[in-house]
Amino acid sequence: LEWDLVGTPCEDVVKGNFCHHPTGVSAKFPDDVGLSGTESYLGVPLRDAAGEVLGHLAVYDAKPMPAEPKLLFTFQIFAARAAAELER
Repeated sequence: LEWDLVGTPCEDVVKGNFCHHPTGVSAKFPDDVGLSGTESYLGVPLRDAAGEVLGHLAVYDAKPMPAEPKLLFTFQIFAARAAAELER
């Protein structure tokens, strides 16, 4: 599945940035029709051993996703593991 990333929260992530919108993500990105009914978004880049972005890992939720350090750290661990598997 492929889609244009311009005007989506994923656009910033594939450029290599951590991206968290705890609330109101669909209002912040009104042109992203895929966000319809979505309240929150969390995305992290997947990087190879050289630091190049391979892709990204993202979660969407219909409920707010507060900035809980434990949640954000755990998600980054999963992203690092996913990137290692992709690279392997």
